[in-house]
Amino acid sequence: SAYSSGTITTSLKLATLGGYNSGSGTALEFGQDQGTYATWVSGKISSPRTGDNYGGSLTFSTNRNSSATNVVEAMRIDSFGNVGIGNTNPSSLLNVGTSGNTEITLGDATANAQGRLRFLTSNNQKNFQIGFNYNIAGGLEFTRSTHAGGSSFTTPDVAIVNTGNVGI
Repeated sequence: SAYSSGTITTSLKLATLGGYNSGSGTALEFGQDQGTYATWVSGKISSPRTGDNYGGSLTFSTNRNSSATNVVEAMRIDSFGNVGIGNTNPSSLLNVGTSGNTEITLGDATANAQGRLRFLTSNNQKNFQIGFNYNIAGGLEFTRSTHAGGSSFTTPDVAIVNTGNVGI
C-alpha cells in the first residue's frame, strides 16, 4: 500500500500466483487508486515457476488500456537467461518479435548519432560491424575489425552512401 493525501491506497501490491505447480509464483503489481478503479493495475513484475522442478522466469507486464486489471506480458527472462521481448518463449539469448511487424531502433534520430551492431568472436577471428554514420557520414557500412579479435573498425568493406551509391 502507499500513502497519498492522507489516504492509504493499494498502488503497490505483492501477490501470489497460485500454489506449487507450473505458472505459480510471486508478483509485484503496480497500480493506481482512481476511486472507481481501486484495483487498477498498470504494470506487473512476476516470477512464475516453469517446468516441473526449480526453474523460474522473470516477467514484465504492462497494461495496454484494455481494462483496469488486464496486463499483458511485454518481456521475459527465462530460466536459461534468454530474453524475450514480445515473445513469451525465447529460444535464443535475445529474441525480439511480435505477431505483427517488428522494429528495432539503434541510435538517436534527434542528434545525428551513430548506430551500430557488432558481431564479436574469440581473439583468433576478425570481428564484424554493421554501422550507420560511423566512418561515413550518412552511410550504412559493413566493416571488419582491423585485426583478429579487434575492436577497431576503420575501413568499411561495403558501404551504401546517402545518395544510394554502393562502394566495395
